[in-house]
Amino acid sequence: MTTATRKVLDMLIQGTIDADQAEELLGVMAEPVASARRPSRPAGDRVGLRLTVEELVELASNGVDADYVKSLAGAGLRNLPVSEIVELAANGVEADYVRDLLKAGLEDLTVEEIVELSGNGVDPKLGESFLRPGRNDE
Repeated sequence: MTTATRKVLDMLIQGTIDADQAEELLGVMAEPVASARRPSRPAGDRVGLRLTVEELVELASNGVDADYVKSLAGAGLRNLPVSEIVELAANGVEADYVRDLLKAGLEDLTVEEIVELSGNGVDPKLGESFLRPGRNDE
């Protein structure tokens, strides 16, 4: 049994992840790897996303599952570093909120700005009202 497999099983035993998450992690780890040692790299939105063991553990230990990452990608947030995905999840930012911000025209926001807007209860429609063409800028 590899160290990575043991870590996943330990997380399952401790209740950090559930059986489905453990199965998903073990499945990803069983896929062939291009090289034995890969540096950490950003997460993306493609199916079959390759992450390092450390990144998988960080996501799982913070309660982030594949569906959340896919939902962020579907909302327009792709290729985020794992730390930013964790930050969004830890602050309760949902993909629908991100999608609404983008729909409102707030397209170049950083993750920190999205977290700040969400944390302060800013309605994406407020941003849209400021960006609407023809708004009187007195």
